[in-house]
Amino acid sequence: MTSHYWQQVLTVTAWEFKRFFKWKQELMSYGLIIAIIFGIGIWQEHIADDKKAITIAVSEEIKLPANDRFKITYFSKEKQQAMHEALGSELNAVVYNEDNQVVIYVSEKDKWLNQFKGWMSEAAQSAHLNKVGISGEELQQILTPYQYQLKVKGEEDSNNDKSSAALMTMVLLMVGVFTAFAYAFASITTEKQQRVTEQLLSTINAQTWMDGKIFGITLLCLKSLVTTALSMFIFYQIISIIDGSSDNTLNLELGHVLSLASFVILGLLMWNSLLAGFAATIDDPNHSSRTILMLVPIIPIFLAYSLADAPQSITMQFLSYFPLTSFAAMPIRMAEANVSMWEIIVSISILLAAIYIFRKAAARLFNMGVMMYGKEPGINEMIGALLNSKANH
Repeated sequence: MTSHYWQQVLTVTAWEFKRFFKWKQELMSYGLIIAIIFGIGIWQEHIADDKKAITIAVSEEIKLPANDRFKITYFSKEKQQAMHEALGSELNAVVYNEDNQVVIYVSEKDKWLNQFKGWMSEAAQSAHLNKVGISGEELQQILTPYQYQLKVKGEEDSNNDKSSAALMTMVLLMVGVFTAFAYAFASITTEKQQRVTEQLLSTINAQTWMDGKIFGITLLCLKSLVTTALSMFIFYQIISIIDGSSDNTLNLELGHVLSLASFVILGLLMWNSLLAGFAATIDDPNHSSRTILMLVPIIPIFLAYSLADAPQSITMQFLSYFPLTSFAAMPIRMAEANVSMWEIIVSISILLAAIYIFRKAAARLFNMGVMMYGKEPGINEMIGALLNSKANH
């Protein structure tokens, strides 16, 4: 690969990225996300009536414990009609017995009602427990599930944050796959329909053009991942501030983070290579039956996550090396089991080899498909193009 090749690839990559990436819109999106989250927090903290006292009149037959949220006043049966008349002006609710049932009489429905009903249920349960001589602490002990800690030999230093990071990685990969799916059609199939690239192939070969496309689309996917990750981070941090809870950041080693990032980037590169070549064989995405196959990259993500409980099984080990699934399976294994460095290196090496092969195949399919209009190439034609070593020149 000469310097001229890389110069052309970088030119195509930059053009592909810049025509879809609008930095002003990105900044507006970030600002809107932050404004919405802060707006919700301000509403809950200062505007919403969650902390306002609710005045409730309760029949003296019903005994409720003291509560800071609800201001309870008791009335006799003779004054029940007067309580009903005061409802809406002085009282938020009237509670009384009727036909062996507790009635909560309100002027209108409000969100504090669920909290009040839950509190009343707890109070009634506590009263029944006191009658039978069981304290609330004893009931809590009875209902508390058995506590245990699982330790696996050789994994005494396992970090639960790794599992959380693996789950987040799967979510981000889903975002990346859907982004790649969209841009593959917008960038390759649409250009083929408009006969844009047909003229460019006279000045640049198919391999250079497809490599630039693949790198550009991958950068757009990574941009979407960064946007999603930042949105999730901002959301959890603001929620932790509002709730006064501890910091929600993950405690991960730098090496683990770099390994996860490597599999995400290489996985997107590999699938973008496959999607790019496949998109070049589609004549009309609105009517082609092949578009459903573009969702195949989602399958490895679900498959790897479904086997997370058996990270050292033969199936999971195979998936962590097989290039079409390793981008999702190896991060799961790294989170749930001890994976040697040599295993990670071998998996990445196989993934790199697959990327090299798939980008070559994508260029050959593109070189064949870009010249076909009104029909889609058949299986035999695609196999012939893949076996033609001169198809990408």
